[in-house]
Amino acid sequence: MKFKIYYENKSKINTIILDAYNIKDLNKNLNIPNNIISIRKVNTIDLNVFSKSKEKLELFYELKIMLNSNLLLEDIVDILLKGNLSKNNKDVLRSIKYALANGQELYKVLALHENYLGSNVILFFKIAAKNSNINTAMTSLYEIMFRNDLLKEKIKSSLTYPFILLASLFISIYIIFYFVLPRFEYIFEQFGDNLPLSTSILLNIKDFITGYYIFIFIFIIFLYLIFKILYSKFKIYFDSLFLKNIPVVSSVYKSILFYQLFLIINLIVKSKYSFYDALFNAKDSIKNDYLLSKLNYILKDLNKGIDIHQAFLNTKIFDNTTLRLLQTAQESNKFELILDDIVNIYDSKVNKSMNSFKIYLEPILIFFISIIVLWLVLAIMTPIWDLSSHLK
Repeated sequence: MKFKIYYENKSKINTIILDAYNIKDLNKNLNIPNNIISIRKVNTIDLNVFSKSKEKLELFYELKIMLNSNLLLEDIVDILLKGNLSKNNKDVLRSIKYALANGQELYKVLALHENYLGSNVILFFKIAAKNSNINTAMTSLYEIMFRNDLLKEKIKSSLTYPFILLASLFISIYIIFYFVLPRFEYIFEQFGDNLPLSTSILLNIKDFITGYYIFIFIFIIFLYLIFKILYSKFKIYFDSLFLKNIPVVSSVYKSILFYQLFLIINLIVKSKYSFYDALFNAKDSIKNDYLLSKLNYILKDLNKGIDIHQAFLNTKIFDNTTLRLLQTAQESNKFELILDDIVNIYDSKVNKSMNSFKIYLEPILIFFISIIVLWLVLAIMTPIWDLSSHLK
C-alpha cells in the first residue's frame, strides 16, 4: 500500500509518497524523511487491476517449471528479469528479489502488489512460508490461476453473443434516431395530430433523448453512485440476493463461487494442511460477504466440536451431494480424494448452469430485440403506407 508523508524541510512542508506493507515497515525505507509531521494512507485506483491475466499466468508458469527443476528462487528471479516480461511482472520480480536480499517474508512484500496479483497469490506465498515448500505452493497456485483463467474464458464466451446483440440494438437505435428519422420528419408533419400512436411515441422518445441526453447521462451516473453507496453499506444483503434470489443468474454465480472455494480448499489440503486450516485460509479469497459470513459460522461450529457435515448443513446453502461427500471425507479421512470429486462436480455445475443461462438469455434477448425492431419499422413505415394509399 502507499503512504503520503508530510514532513518539514527548510521551514517548508513537503510531501512524499512511499510504498510499504504497513506504517511500521515505513521505517525500513531508505527514502523516509526526517521531521515527519503526519502520515496518511493513500487510496488509489491501481490500473494494474485491468492487466490481462495471461501476463500473470505466464509468469507463474515459468516460476513453477523452474522451481520444479530445483533451481534456487534467487537464480530464477534473475533469469526471469532478463526476459521480455511486462512491467507489472518485472515489478513483482523486483519485489521478490528485494525480499530475498533483505530477509523479509515474500507474502508481506508481495502484498504491495495485491491489486495486480490478487489475494490467491498472497495466500499461497504465505502457505509456502509456513510449510517451507515453495515448489508445491507454486504448483497449486498455478493450477488455481489456470483454472480461473479457463473459467473467465467460459464466462466471456457465454456473454459475447448477448453483448453483440445488445450493442447491435443500441447502434441501430442511434442510426434510426440521428440519420433515418430526420429524413421522414417532413412526411410525418403532414399528418399533424393524425399520426399513428406508435409513430408519435417514437418521435417523443427521440425528442426526449436528443434534447435531454446530458441529463439522462447524469441521471445514470447518479443511479450508479447511489447503487455503489447502498451496496457498500448493505453489501451482505446484496451478496445474499445475488447468491440465492435471482433466477438462473444465482445458479451460475453460486456454482462459480463454490467451485473456486473448494478448489482452493482442495489445493491447500494437498499442501498438507488440515481441512479446518484450509477452510480458514481459503475464506480470505472469498469476496461475497454473505458466503464469507457462512464460512465463519462453519469455523465457529468446528471449533465447538461439531462435525464437518453438520457445520456445513447448518448454513443451509450447500446441496445434499456436497454434504454427503464431506461426511464421507470426514469418516474415511480421505479429504484429498473427496475434495477432488467435489471440485469436479462444481466444475460440471458451472458448465451446466452457464449453458442454462445461455439457453434462457439468448432467446429472451432475440425476442425483445425483435419486438423493438418490429415496433420501429411499424412506427416509421405506417405513416408512409397511409400516405401512399391517400395518393392512390
